[in-house]
Amino acid sequence: MLAVGVIALGIVYGLPYLRHPDIDRLVDNALTATSDADQLEATRQLAQLGEPACDGLRQIIAESDNPDVVATALLAVTRMMDYQSMDQILIKLDDPSLTIRSAAAKSVAKLLGRDHHYPIRGSAAERTLVKEQIVKDWEAYNGSELFEFNKKRFNN
Repeated sequence: MLAVGVIALGIVYGLPYLRHPDIDRLVDNALTATSDADQLEATRQLAQLGEPACDGLRQIIAESDNPDVVATALLAVTRMMDYQSMDQILIKLDDPSLTIRSAAAKSVAKLLGRDHHYPIRGSAAERTLVKEQIVKDWEAYNGSELFEFNKKRFNN
């Protein structure tokens, strides 16, 4: 009976130590499935699990070499307003893949509430100039009163 109560509390209060049983399997499939389609499907399924899947999605962003999978994971953490992913998102602005750079730019616009018009097709120098401004804006926003207000607003 105690286990049922603990599980119920975890569902209601989102306790971090209670993890959906499919998360590890889906992360593994997203990273190692033999077909790109299976990797993408595992990432989509993981994204549907919500906030408990954020750690797994961050792992996929860091480790996957499939641009569609990484882009899907980037957009998923963004939909969840997962600011812990911001450092990874900023790194992906420099990715060789246009698909990944595009998803990262969309993520930045959503999470910072401002479209910096990141030149995903621009030269490395053009992208660097805009990225420098994005990083400055993130540093100013992170931890600010507005940031704390918005985190509360988005999480309710």
